[in-house]
Amino acid sequence: QIPHWLSQCSHAETCALDLAQRIFKRLYEVPQSVSEVHSPDTVSLMHATMEVYLSVLDMLRDLLKDRLVKVLLGWVDEVSGMQRYNVEVISGLLRYQLIGPPEFDRTLAKWIESRPRDAHSTINAPAVDFAVMLLQRTCLRQRVLPGTDFAQTAEALLRESAKSRQYQQLQMATPISPQEAQLTESASKVIEELRTTE
Repeated sequence: QIPHWLSQCSHAETCALDLAQRIFKRLYEVPQSVSEVHSPDTVSLMHATMEVYLSVLDMLRDLLKDRLVKVLLGWVDEVSGMQRYNVEVISGLLRYQLIGPPEFDRTLAKWIESRPRDAHSTINAPAVDFAVMLLQRTCLRQRVLPGTDFAQTAEALLRESAKSRQYQQLQMATPISPQEAQLTESASKVIEELRTTE
C-alpha cells in the first residue's frame, strides 16, 4: 500500500521523509499509549505496534537510501528529556539498521559525557542507565550487535565509573549518591561482560 501511495506522489522523497518523521514520532508515543500487558506466550500489543512502525521505516529506507539513516540519527539526537532514553525505540532502530551503530555510538558517548543540570549529580545518571540497559539488550541478550560497535560508549562509561570511584575516595563536597555508585558499578560490569563475550 505505502509504496503504491508514494509512487502516486509528485515528490515521492519529500512524502516519504514526511511519513518517516511522523512514524518516528509515533515510535516514542507507543510506550505511553499502548498497553504492554499481554497473556503468556503472546507478543504484547506495544511490541507488535513498534515492529509495524519499524517495518514501515525499513521499507521507506528503500526509497530514501542512506538519507533516512542520517536523518533518523539527527532526530534521535534531537529528542529531549527522559524520552530520549527509550531502550525499546533505540534498540529497534539499531536492530533494523535504521541508525548506524558507529554513529549512534558517538552520539551515546556524547550523551553520557554531558553534564547533568542537577547540581547534586556527579554523572548523567539517565544516560548511563540507558547505555547499560541498551548494551545489555542489544549486545548481551539479543546479540544483535557486537560490543565492539560501542567502543566510545564503553570508554565513556569507564570514565564515569573511574570518576565515581575518585569522588568516593576523595569524599568531595558533592558526594556521589548510593544510586549513582551502584549505576557506575553496573556500567563497569556490563563492559566487563562485553569484553568476555568477544
